[in-house]
Amino acid sequence: MPFFTLAQVDFAKFYIGSSGCSIVAPGYMITDSTYSEDSSLIYSGEIALDSFHFFIILVDIKNPIPDSGLARETVLVNYLDHLKSSFSITESVGYGRGHTLPGYDQALGVLDYWKDEFGDSWSVKGWTDGDTGCFRYLRAGSLSKPFNRKRLPERVSLSRNVADYPSGL
Repeated sequence: MPFFTLAQVDFAKFYIGSSGCSIVAPGYMITDSTYSEDSSLIYSGEIALDSFHFFIILVDIKNPIPDSGLARETVLVNYLDHLKSSFSITESVGYGRGHTLPGYDQALGVLDYWKDEFGDSWSVKGWTDGDTGCFRYLRAGSLSKPFNRKRLPERVSLSRNVADYPSGL
């Protein structure tokens, strides 16, 4: 896993495999792709920046989620609940629902703040447009310095517009 310091890194837009989606992050972080039991393509990765760890899981959903806000939120919450046990989460604030992604009306998001068994704090966001699910995590070690929100962009794009693909893909 790459290690960087705040003084060395600028955040940039990175495309996630050939999904047509992108994320603003401190470096390219996709390190793995695999298929789920239902044959959905899953990209995942992480990158460390001081005592902060950025994680992403992007699911190219094989069987789209029905075009209903409640159905999409339910899928996001169920997936995040599943991940809580994988990351040994012991506390959570509770899901904030109904979030939107500027410039992309089809996207719906939920967010939460967690604490794990080691005392590390997590900021978690899940997004879906019904065809793609993107889960972004930021874990801050218990000894980490407070971070400036302006230095940590939380932008993700679920666009599948061909014009959004970088040349050569």
